[in-house]
Amino acid sequence: MQNRIVDADFKDLVIIPMGADKVFVRSLAESEAASIVEGAKEFFQLIFSNWVRWEQEVLPLQRGIWVRLYGIPLHAWNENFFKLCVFDCGRFLRADSCSADKDRLDFARVLVATSDLEIIKRVESLLVD
Repeated sequence: MQNRIVDADFKDLVIIPMGADKVFVRSLAESEAASIVEGAKEFFQLIFSNWVRWEQEVLPLQRGIWVRLYGIPLHAWNENFFKLCVFDCGRFLRADSCSADKDRLDFARVLVATSDLEIIKRVESLLVD
């Protein structure tokens, strides 16, 4: 994400992860990040689905974790099935590029947003037609 912003010539904006799918956008220049984003609204709507001005009450309530999914049959290898697999763990954010492109098929790796601070280690049995 940071590279896309720098490539678009917004070199003074820094993206700081806050957990799960939240980021803090900071300006290294004298101008505010909000005014920069507002001036290029169309570009930033391609990157961010939603943005709000930071307030002290805004806290990251979730963290992003990578989960490995083993034993997925090839005919069920898709994003919808990955979402079903992690439904009880948290909110599906995305699959990594190797899993999405089927570069390896021994396991899939997906990013999940969760408020759980414990290590997620569980077995889920799903019926695949």
